[in-house]
Amino acid sequence: METFDKVPAGYKRNSFTAYENYFEPLKSLPDNERLAAYDAIVAYALNGEEIIDPVKNPIANMVFGILKPYLYNDRVKSYNGKKGGAPVGSK
Repeated sequence: METFDKVPAGYKRNSFTAYENYFEPLKSLPDNERLAAYDAIVAYALNGEEIIDPVKNPIANMVFGILKPYLYNDRVKSYNGKKGGAPVGSK
C-alpha cells in the first residue's frame, strides 16, 4: 500500500469510513475480541491511537494489524485533503 505523506502526531478526525471488508473478518470473532477490535479500529481511525492489548486480545490484535495499513492510508488522505487541492495551473 502506498502512502503519500506522514500524518503528524495528534492529528484527529471526527469521522471515518468503514468498509465492508473491515466487517467481514470481525463478524466471526467472539464478543470480547470483536469489541476490542472495533474499539482499536475506531481509536486508530479517529485519533491515531493504538489501544489494543496484544496479550489480552491476540485475535483482535491480528485483525487490527491486517486493517491498520488501510486505516493509516485513509488518515493520510484525510490529512492531505485538509491541505487543499492542487495548485492553480498544475493541470
